[in-house]
Amino acid sequence: MQICGNTSLCHVMHTFHSGITSLQFLLEDSTLVKVGVGISGDCAKVLRDYNVSVKSVRTFPIMQIKSLVENLKLGVFALAKILVCKEL
Repeated sequence: MQICGNTSLCHVMHTFHSGITSLQFLLEDSTLVKVGVGISGDCAKVLRDYNVSVKSVRTFPIMQIKSLVENLKLGVFALAKILVCKEL
């Protein structure tokens, strides 16, 4: 799971090994908006695997990402910087 707080901070957590206990508070907090591509499927998996209901979810459609690439002529590195808040 990837969590970005701003453009300079992004955490990657491997829930397979560590579980989801430490993230449950964040995921269930409806005041924190969670955004992602295909996020509804991710939320369903978290509910199924860990019995945690992710609140306040917004989908970022893949078509919007494709539009960014086409309209702005972004390269892979620039797109990664926008989407995951990190330079590669």
